[in-house]
Amino acid sequence: MEEVSLFLRGEQDRLIKRLGKRMEEAKETLKFEEASLLRDQISSLEKISAKQKVISTRPIDQDVMAFALDPDNACSQIFFIRKGKLIGGEHFFLRGIKDKSQEKILTSLVKQYYYNATYIPKEVILQNEIEEKGLIRDYLEKKGKRKVSFVVPKRGDKLKLIKLAQKNATLALSQRYSVSQQMRKEALGELQRTLGLRELPFRIEALDISNISGTLATGSLVVFKGGEPEKNEYRRFRIKRAKGIDDYAMMAEVVERRYQRLLKERKILPDLILVDGGKGQLSTASKVLKRLRVELPVAALAKEYEHLFIPGRSLPIILAKNSSALYLLKQIRDEAHRFALAYHRKLRKKKIIHD
Repeated sequence: MEEVSLFLRGEQDRLIKRLGKRMEEAKETLKFEEASLLRDQISSLEKISAKQKVISTRPIDQDVMAFALDPDNACSQIFFIRKGKLIGGEHFFLRGIKDKSQEKILTSLVKQYYYNATYIPKEVILQNEIEEKGLIRDYLEKKGKRKVSFVVPKRGDKLKLIKLAQKNATLALSQRYSVSQQMRKEALGELQRTLGLRELPFRIEALDISNISGTLATGSLVVFKGGEPEKNEYRRFRIKRAKGIDDYAMMAEVVERRYQRLLKERKILPDLILVDGGKGQLSTASKVLKRLRVELPVAALAKEYEHLFIPGRSLPIILAKNSSALYLLKQIRDEAHRFALAYHRKLRKKKIIHD
């Protein structure tokens, strides 16, 4: 464990000397197999050490942290410098960025990373200033049991490291976005083939009902475009006509109110309607759409086994567990459920306060 610790701290030279001493001792006691293993380990360490770039003539431990932004997410790149050598790095993502302040973003990234970090260096080189610097420094010093300084470079080699970290973060963010975009495109294509749709289901609307013993029943509708949530188009429904514990009647009411209004206002209709449930919910939604004289593809996703039901087919469609289409459908269904539940909780809270 101590030798692994030496390796992770970048103290390869010290580790090589230690292993070399053990190798000589093994030779002297005729433990040639052990000596051979140690020789191979030393050779591997020397190769790793040769590849590590010398950053500073000072044998100092440093972390370098910078980040890149897209409209909603941040990616942080961290370089690990140990004993003046760049020994590696890693990146991680922060989702759902609302406040674009660089200080707030970097503060969140620093907190997120160092909360779980096992090693705290003497110096942390940052892209920009952070909030709560004193409190964070106190926390790191207590955790690392050493003095810690934050540096925001304006020029020189440290600034070059920051720019390199920023470049890596930008690349990682763009790659993640392009991969996600490709996955969404594949999921929509698979869904189109599975359901036999004429067009790619670019716009999907999902409906869910939430009620407890029939009280304060609510419905929710979420909209996904190109496989991504379009939150400004989400809608909530307070159930008005359906009485008692009748999920089918509640679903019928929400389907009728939603698509009757879209038809009346001549707004864009979805390429696919997804309802939460099984055959019963599917049949209910299909009957309402037929009564409204609107032909729209509709499917139901049952929670228990994630079976997919479509009109005109008695048996469910069972998608593979690693199916990208199933992953997308579950994401949409779960978002509709979350949105419905959030509204239901809000109404319950209001009722409790009122009572």
